[in-house]
Parts: sequence; C-alpha cells; structure tokens
Amino acid sequence: MIKALLLTAVMLGAPLAAEAQNTRGTAPADAGARTDIGTIVRGISQRWTPNCGLPGSDQVVVDIRFMIAADGRISKGPEWLNPRNDPLWEASASRAIGAVKAGEPYTNLPAAIYNRPIEITFDAARACGK
Repeated sequence: MIKALLLTAVMLGAPLAAEAQNTRGTAPADAGARTDIGTIVRGISQRWTPNCGLPGSDQVVVDIRFMIAADGRISKGPEWLNPRNDPLWEASASRAIGAVKAGEPYTNLPAAIYNRPIEITFDAARACGK
C-alpha cells in the first residue's frame, strides 16, 4: 500500500520495507517505489487546484484510490473513497480526479508500483497553506 498527504499516498498490496527481502545493500526493498510515489504525488499536487478562496475549503479532505498499469495508464479508478454530498467537496474531488488522470502516462516507474492500489489523500488546508 502506498499513501501520500497533500497529498498523502499509500500503496496497498505487495510487501513494503519491513516485510520485503533485500539482499543487496542496506536500503529498504521498496525505497525506489517510495521515491517514485513521492514524484507522482508532487506532480499530481501541482495539477490539483482546490477552491482555496471559498469558505469551508480548508475543511475539504478527499481520498482517491487508483492503480497504474505497466504501460503507465490508469488501469483502475481513480475513485473517491470518502464521498460527501457537498458541492464544495465534490468540486475539489472532481479536480483531484482530474489531476490524477492528467498525469497519464506515468512512466519510468519501478515495477513495484504497477498494478498495486495507490491511495492519495488530498488535504485542501495543506494545499492552500492554512
């Protein structure tokens, strides 16, 4: 599971550092995947524009899950994990999904990232600097 907060990302599925077998060097076996998730998250965060100027925008937190196939395309999702019946939340959540889709194709990633669920938390308070 890979998670990130802005963005927070979590990648689900295959073993992570504490569980993975690393027979070369001292770096965690998933260190490359974590670094690349950080790169993915930074790119998505640059494309996500929450409604910072609107009242209540600092309360918006959107959780999104998706998977990236080996060709760099999104193979599942992105989907909302915490939907709300609130127009401000829905607008920010739609922008979050758009930011994830706009990053396609995700290329030059380690195999550990592909075909594993990735969860990202979009936190408008952090994104808007509040």
